[in-house]
This record gives sequence, structure tokens and C-alpha cells, in this order.
Amino acid sequence: MTAGGRRKLPSRLAARGGRSRTAAAAVLVMGCSIGAWQALAPSTSPGFLPPGLSEQQRAAASTGLAALLLAGQSLPVSAEEPSLAGLEAKLGVRAPSVGIRQQKVEPKSAFDKALLQLEEKDIQAARKAEDAKLRQAEQAEEAAKKQATIKEREERAAIERREQEAKAQAEAGLKAGTAEIEATEKAEIEAAKKLEKAEIQAARDAERKKRKTARGENGIQAAEAEGDAAVNAAAEKAEQTIIAAKDRSEQALKAALLQTEKKRELAGDQAEVALKKLAERTEQTITAAVQTAEREERAAVAQEEQAERDVIQAVGELEQEELAKESAPLEQAKAVGSTVLSVALPLIIPGLLMMVYAFTASLSAGPPEPALGGETEETRKAMGRKPRPDTAPPTLDPWDKEPQTA
Repeated sequence: MTAGGRRKLPSRLAARGGRSRTAAAAVLVMGCSIGAWQALAPSTSPGFLPPGLSEQQRAAASTGLAALLLAGQSLPVSAEEPSLAGLEAKLGVRAPSVGIRQQKVEPKSAFDKALLQLEEKDIQAARKAEDAKLRQAEQAEEAAKKQATIKEREERAAIERREQEAKAQAEAGLKAGTAEIEATEKAEIEAAKKLEKAEIQAARDAERKKRKTARGENGIQAAEAEGDAAVNAAAEKAEQTIIAAKDRSEQALKAALLQTEKKRELAGDQAEVALKKLAERTEQTITAAVQTAEREERAAVAQEEQAERDVIQAVGELEQEELAKESAPLEQAKAVGSTVLSVALPLIIPGLLMMVYAFTASLSAGPPEPALGGETEETRKAMGRKPRPDTAPPTLDPWDKEPQTA
């Protein structure tokens, strides 16, 4: 007994108190472990607390989770599966679902193969179209060059023909002018000779007349001298006329030659200018054909590249759609996992801290010594005990059946 006349607790009561604390700690640890396992365990169905819940539903679920953790009961996975058995059943279905997901690899490979074949087919078609356009551009370029060359050859022949005609015409004019000049010269020389002959004949006739009428030797000599002088003058005059005619003819020939040479040079210059212009036009035509072919080639290459980009983009979009379809469950699982962690971690961490605190406190605290009848009515009511009988003696020990006296 104690100093107040009460009996001390037996050792089994202390052991009962220690076991109660150990059981409470074990229940708390079990509740935290089950809550963490249920929160972090993967599932093929939508997990705990989907993103579409309202704030009131989240608060109610959090409150229920805290109560279940503290009570050490199993945590419901969803509204449709309110027991741990449903979760275990779903976890049992998870293993076959992995095999099903692995079996879906073959359709994915077939899809990739189909995409690859489609891409190769479209790219080959684009490249064939590009090759056809390139060949068409090259053929058009070659045809334009050939046509320009033929036209240049024809125009060059026409220019050379016109040049030859101009030169031949100049030569013909020179020949005609030379013949005319020579004829004029010959006529002037013949006229001068006729005039000379006539003047000489007239001088001789005059001399004979004067010799007949002359008196003496001196008169005859004077008549002969006068006749000789007239003959010499006529001959000199004729010679001067012939020289002048030859000079005029020579000057006319020189002028005709100079004019003919100018005509030949003019024809050559015109032909050269025409040939230069023809070469420039031909070069421009060939350059335009080459530029047109280059533009068509660039357009064909750009179209082929755009077709390849379109094919690659279309294939990429199909792959993105396929990846989105395949990764939709994973994204949903990530969203559910993040939601579960955001809800469960604030409950698990305090539970772990409470467990550590309870365990540490149980190591350092002594055995519990509950009140043996001296507690107040409020304490008894909080402890769940029955009200104290009004007729009971004050020395009654609730832990002993035999009443004790003072």
C-alpha cells in the first residue's frame, strides 16, 4: 500500500500499459505504411483523388485519410473500390496488363514500318517528279540553245551574204566607173589627136599657100617656119589635152577606188556590227534559257524539298498522335501520382513524426500509473469510466474486490 492507504499496482498493470503504447505505435506505423503504399502503388485505373475533384471533396478525402491513418485501418483507393481487397485485385490485374502492353509493341512496329513505307513512297514520288521537271527543264534549255544557235547561224549567213552583196556591188560600181573613165579618157585622147591632126593639116595647108605666094627664099623660109610653129603648137596642144585627160581619168579612178573602198569598209563595219548584235542577242537568248532552266530546276528542287518536309511533318504528326495515344495512360498516371503525393505526403510525414515521437517518449517515460479512484468526475468521464456510486465508501479500491478500511 501507499502512504494514502492504497495498494500499489501489480506488475501486470505496468506491462499492460507498456503493451498498449507499443500497440498504439504499431497501429500508427501500420496505418502510415498502408497509406503510403496505397498512395504510391501504381494502378491501371484512375488513382486516389483524381484532378477533377472539388475542394470540398479533397478536404473530405483528406480528413478521411487522416482518420484512417490514425486508426490503422486500410485506405480506400477510390469511391468504386472502398476496401483494400479491391486494390489488391487491381494490383493482381496489373501484371497481365504489362503483357498486353508488351504485345502492343508489334502494332507499333508495324505502324512505324507503314509510316516508313509511306514516307519513302511519298519521297520517291516527289523525287520522280523533281527528276521529270529537271529533265524537262534541261530539254527546254537544250532546245532553246539549239534554236538560238540555228537562228544565229542563219542570221550570220544573211549578214555575210549582205556584206558580200554590198562588196560585189561596190566592185561592180568600181568596174563600171573604171570603164566609163577609161572610155572618157580614150574619147578625149582621140578627140585631141583628131584636133591635132586637123590643126597640123591646116598649118601645112597654110604653109603651102604661103610658100606659093612667098617671094624669094626668105619668104619661103618664113612660111615654112610659120607652118612648123603651127604644127608644133598643135602637137603640144594635143599632148597637153591628152595629159589632162589622163590626169582626169586617174583622179576619177582614184575617187572611184576610194569610194569603192569606203563602200567595202562600210559593208564590213555594218556586217561586224550586225554580227556583234547577233552574238549579243544569241548570248542573251542562251542566258535567258539557262536562267529559265535554273529557275525551273530551283523550283523543282524547292518543290521536292517542300514535299519531303510535308511528308516528314505529316509523319511526325502521325507519330506524335501515336505517341500521345500511347503516353496518355502514362500522363494520366503521372497526374494521379502527383495528386496522390500532394495529398498523401502532408499526412504521411506528420504520422511518421508522431510515430518517432511516440516511440522516443515510450523509451524515456516510466510505467503509467492511472488514478485509483481519486480522480475527478471530469477525468473519469474523459477516461470513459462509470460515474462513482454515491453510497460507495471513500476507501473503496476499484482495483480490489475486497473493501479496505482506514
